[in-house]
Order: sequence, then structure tokens, then C-alpha cells
Amino acid sequence: MDIERILKTRENAIYYGIGEYQKECFSWAGGNAPACFDDKNLSKKDNVYFYLTFQNPLNPNKQISIFTPEFDVALEYNTYPDCKLLLVEHELSNQSKSDRYKHPEIDNIYSIYEMSAEKDMPEKNCAIKFGGNVMPIQWGLDNDSKVTKDGNSFIFQINEICMEDIAIFMSGCIYVYGKIESNKVMNPFVAYWEYS
Repeated sequence: MDIERILKTRENAIYYGIGEYQKECFSWAGGNAPACFDDKNLSKKDNVYFYLTFQNPLNPNKQISIFTPEFDVALEYNTYPDCKLLLVEHELSNQSKSDRYKHPEIDNIYSIYEMSAEKDMPEKNCAIKFGGNVMPIQWGLDNDSKVTKDGNSFIFQINEICMEDIAIFMSGCIYVYGKIESNKVMNPFVAYWEYS
């Protein structure tokens, strides 16, 4: 993979779709959280629910999992630097048999798969866009500049409008940022989310 073109010059991006769930995969939306969270308490204060996980294209030995609090909390704290969506990077882990973190409003489970790495694929056709340039829904808010002024860089976005039967964020987008050092992403986090 050409990390330079994806995260530095941003000429290309990696695009992911979702489809019928395939067992024994490391990238899925809905369903149960990865088994590595079975014995972990992710929040002392808020209830959190599993949203999705996918294999990190920069480090295939790792997964990136995203959890969300109750919707009213997520909506109140949806902007940088106070966004309450939780991102955890962890070792590869299959789906748990425990429904401890299962989201009560996501009925089905879908596999996430890589579609292509191109320059001009329409963002509206992919569930996740990794790298390239940020594509905001609410252009007037300019959330991107609020995050980048602190030295963070856009890493990927989740386009919920392309996720069949999943609309936890009102068919919106979730935006992940981090620091890019020596072709590595350090400390990725969900910076904000927007709804259409």
C-alpha cells in the first residue's frame, strides 16, 4: 500500500463497502463486539455500544473498533474536542459470543470489505473512506480546521448513508483523526460526527 499517496499527498484513498456477513472475518458492522472486549469495562459513566470494527490497512495485525454512547449523549458531545464516540485499536479478535456491547438498534450484521484504492471513486458509494481528503456533510461548520489546527490529520470517515439498515447517526458521517509520524498513525480518535 502506498501510504504516501493515501495520507500525505492524499491523491488516493482506500474505499470499503459492506455486504453479507462472512464468519471468521476481522471487519464487520453490527453484531457483537470483538471477543477481546469481553472482560473489559469500556466506560465508568456512560453505557457504550459496539458500532463496527475493521482491520487496520496500515497494520493488518490490528483492528479499529468504534463504540458509541446513548444517542442523546452522542448528539450533545458530537464535536471536537469533546466527542464521546470511543475508538479502540487492538489486536485481531473474532466476534464475541457475548452480546454485552451489542447495539440495541442494529439488528443485522454485515462484513466490511475493501472495494478499491483509487483517486476519484464517489464517496457516496462507500461505507468507509480511508485516507484522501475529508468529505464533510455540513460544509459550513468547518470541523476539519478545528481538529487540524492542533496538529491532527484526517485518517478516515464512515459514511453511514451507505450502510444498509444502520442509521444510528441519522445517516451521517463519523470522522477519525490522528497524528501521522513516519508513515504511522499515532493515537487515532473520533474527532466529530455530522448528520445530513
